[in-house]
Amino acid sequence: MSQITTSSRLLEPELPGAWIIRRRHIWQMDFFNPNDFARHCRDHSLSHFTEEDITQLWHLGLLKADLILSRRKLDRVGVVERGTDLYGYHMYSDERQLRRRSSGWKNTLNTLRPLREDIQLLFHPFRYYVLYHLNRVLGVNVSRMQMFNQQGFHDILDVILRGFNNWTSSDQFVPRIDQWNDIASLAIVTEPCTYERIFHDMQYHLTGFDNIGDEVKQIYQHIAAQWIDLKELYHRIGMKRLEEIRLELSIDTQRLDSNRWIHTLLCLGDSKFRMELKNQLGGALLLRTMAEMIRRATEEAFSTKLREEDEIGFGWIPEGVKETLYGSNRLLDDRQAASVFTRRHGLNYKPHVHWYGEGNTEYGALNSFFEEMGIPVTNLHGLIKEGNSMVTFFRDSLRADIRDQMYSIVVIDGDVRENMRILESAARNNQTSEDDGIFGRFFLSQPDFEFANFQIEELEEVLWRWVGEESPSQEDRELLHSYVKDAKGSTEFFNGVKHAAITLLQLFGYDKGEEWGKELMKFAWEGPTLRKEPRSRKVDKCGAVLSRVIPLCELGE
Repeated sequence: MSQITTSSRLLEPELPGAWIIRRRHIWQMDFFNPNDFARHCRDHSLSHFTEEDITQLWHLGLLKADLILSRRKLDRVGVVERGTDLYGYHMYSDERQLRRRSSGWKNTLNTLRPLREDIQLLFHPFRYYVLYHLNRVLGVNVSRMQMFNQQGFHDILDVILRGFNNWTSSDQFVPRIDQWNDIASLAIVTEPCTYERIFHDMQYHLTGFDNIGDEVKQIYQHIAAQWIDLKELYHRIGMKRLEEIRLELSIDTQRLDSNRWIHTLLCLGDSKFRMELKNQLGGALLLRTMAEMIRRATEEAFSTKLREEDEIGFGWIPEGVKETLYGSNRLLDDRQAASVFTRRHGLNYKPHVHWYGEGNTEYGALNSFFEEMGIPVTNLHGLIKEGNSMVTFFRDSLRADIRDQMYSIVVIDGDVRENMRILESAARNNQTSEDDGIFGRFFLSQPDFEFANFQIEELEEVLWRWVGEESPSQEDRELLHSYVKDAKGSTEFFNGVKHAAITLLQLFGYDKGEEWGKELMKFAWEGPTLRKEPRSRKVDKCGAVLSRVIPLCELGE
């Protein structure tokens, strides 16, 4: 029996175990014991593997463990000790080399001994890829109609067993098993460096750090160190081979579930939803996520742009067709193209709301809140002071909102009667023509955004927080208050701040604008109130309207 040399392998045998042990806390997906891993596979339509099966496949060397823990030391060829963890467990990387069996693998289970109870085998969810292929090649594919012609059943079974024995005894079997395990390992070592980019979230495992209190910073430092190692690995493999791997993953994705555009729609939705899906669709999204992670790492390592996963696999998708149809080839990175894509399929991606605010303060406040929701915010600053420009703008922009099935919400100051008249006219026009005017609501801030939503004491508190002094002295508070207490609008308020800054130097340079608006919205969102009389903020009323609009948008109404 000849041993396969490491030079033919995609990865070094120490991976992923050695890297996981070195920086275990940066992995975002949970590792499974055999029981949980078997359940994970059953949840994704690999229903023929049990906890015992998982352990036996590992014993046989067909399934690589991503991490091995043991209370007592292990003495097993290819299981390499790499220290102990905080709980005293010995940690091992699975570096076993699979050998060719010239007589095949029939009856090999009879040679196995039970696994010691103190040994923990841990598997990353991406190791599912190996089980997917084993499930595919070990399956007994017999027509259901054979039950009505049972005399030939034994002959068919003999053919299947003979084919299995011939394949497993050939020089093709071990390299294929190694390839499946290596592709899974590649996706596993890539996961920490690409997870946040795809799922817009991070988990922090705050154990095993040198400097307690600075854990998050250290995690990102360790991810950066992981990326240095990963980039070197990717360059050793080469972009050509990496793209071949991604093609294989995309084909396997479509074997499990052929609805590639449904996969894209699901990837555009809630970031973690794709990982919660079950059955064959869930399995397909798991493999597609592996392919996407490898693509994003390849793009970063080689400073290039590659085709997204829905453009490769079975069949031929013309290059550039998505840009022609949707405005961009990068649906997963371009919100506008994603919105066009979903609307073309009769769905609404993100809330269909367009928010208008007057001035930099309003824009900063609203945009800081709605940007992550994908809701566009337009700053009316400048236009609001010129009646003709205002009329032209609303005529064109509001018609565009109606055409795109967008709900328009406008918030302006109530101190200019002409602007109020323009909005009232737009509202009346929509009553007579559904394609004209304003489809939505408008709100007036009296006299302006700050004083319609906050009282003097609250504005003072927001300013102190913005400056970075949440606990200024009582003397400083009283001095600022004496300068701003009689203000009737935001301009007068900040004129008072400028006078106070002559004495309170820490206030120097602070003025209304986008950053001030962000601070106001942060204060309003966090919920503190210094109001003397209970009354809701104008932005609360706007939010109440929005909360009613969004479900309608999601239903496509």
